[in-house]
Amino acid sequence: MADHIPFVFGADDSRLLNSFYSDSAIVRLSLQSREKTFENVPQGTSIWIDAGVDGLDKWRPQRTTKSGKETTRYDAYDGYIKQFPGHDQIADNAFQAKPRNDVVKGFVESILDRCCDASPKPTWISIPQLPIVSDNSRNKINRLLAENSAEWKRTRKYNGKLILPVIFTHSKQINLKTQRKGALVKLCYELAGAQGVWVVDSTLNDQDGSSSLEKRFQGLINFHQELVAELPFDAIRIAGPYWGLNLILWARGLIHYPSIGLGGAVRRQLDLPGNDN
Repeated sequence: MADHIPFVFGADDSRLLNSFYSDSAIVRLSLQSREKTFENVPQGTSIWIDAGVDGLDKWRPQRTTKSGKETTRYDAYDGYIKQFPGHDQIADNAFQAKPRNDVVKGFVESILDRCCDASPKPTWISIPQLPIVSDNSRNKINRLLAENSAEWKRTRKYNGKLILPVIFTHSKQINLKTQRKGALVKLCYELAGAQGVWVVDSTLNDQDGSSSLEKRFQGLINFHQELVAELPFDAIRIAGPYWGLNLILWARGLIHYPSIGLGGAVRRQLDLPGNDN
């Protein structure tokens, strides 16, 4: 089985998966688009389910236009995320700074229950986490999301692996060591009882060939080196999807799995929640 992890978001991705990546050891599927993808996973392939909680980074509630029509920038994502209680509070900046545990607990349980109940049953599930920001305003809520994920796993007796997403949203979070939040990542990893970590710079288009990318490449390499030093030796480490940097990290032994995007859906998902192909 191949080490790479394809990211599958829709029907077109499923076709590409079966045509070119059927030897993948594990495939990452989106809970939002499960109806289009879950039945088409190659036989013998393990499943990693991600609920797309990072989409709350840019999500805003529906609003009513003058014509009376309800709309949001992310209509598809809105229809999906509103089924989980507390989603609007989790997305609120004021709540993130002073989160209530009962709200966070209910949100985490509803998300992870839905992931766990999917068929075929997932081998890995992403821990609900909001993307990294440059200040400390999300530290508390990400810690609570991690803690409640560990409690969910204990009470539900889920025997699969929990993967901690670490999603950067600005280049300086990678370039500057003081912004990389390695201590927070380690703490959330431990609080959640995670078995793996997935790291991606959602703003990095490494195929552009810009001269400014050299600093960002080195920053990401440095961060992954820090993770190797700080996390348990058996922690699963995943990076990307990128155009090529994920392969560099894999070749250097800094990650176990380079994730790969199928078509253009990955970039849309990292930037605009609710888009699938």
